[in-house]
Amino acid sequence: MIQATICIWFTIEVEHKKNKKITLAPDGLGREIAVIMPQEMLNKHYRLGGFIDDPLPKGTVVNSIEVAGNQEWLMQQAPAMAVIAVGNPQIRKQLYEKLNQAGIVFPTIIHPAAHLDSIKDIIIGEGTYIAAGCILTTNINIGRSNLLLPALSISHDTTTGDFCTLMPGVHISSGAVIGNNVLIGTAAIISKPINVLDNTIIPPWAIVPNVTA
Repeated sequence: MIQATICIWFTIEVEHKKNKKITLAPDGLGREIAVIMPQEMLNKHYRLGGFIDDPLPKGTVVNSIEVAGNQEWLMQQAPAMAVIAVGNPQIRKQLYEKLNQAGIVFPTIIHPAAHLDSIKDIIIGEGTYIAAGCILTTNINIGRSNLLLPALSISHDTTTGDFCTLMPGVHISSGAVIGNNVLIGTAAIISKPINVLDNTIIPPWAIVPNVTA
């Protein structure tokens, strides 16, 4: 079987409204995902193609992995596969849409140490990354290009939209409906079956809803 190439996006440049470029610092998330890639891809006949990075020159080595090229280079490799390891939901959405139009494919990556209690009853959208220690029970619907980071839990009958980022230690009780482009901070808790609107940012350690006596 021919091995597909997966490139990890871990640093990007975006244009500000005033046409000034903002360079984001190298994101540890891309390096973190790269750590699990070899064992995950070994079973799926993939190989790690390298990092995709706009500021760094091709051939730069980061954590023993070379930068394969920039986003323009990646789009020329379609239908190559890419993991967009960018925590900001809005930026990840922009990159996803741009690369998708160019024919790039987005695999779903599930860490071997993630625990999905009833995989046949869990829907996971393309391009989603589920990290080690995540627990998903049953009847859960995860949208496209979600990042589920270590040691979080999602209970039954919960839905997340597209391009959501759930930081480490998040806990979501049953029946919650999470909109698109939502960022839930580290160790935040959604304690009731509520609707979280699109583009919401929930700060770290928040309890939603926060009910006081």
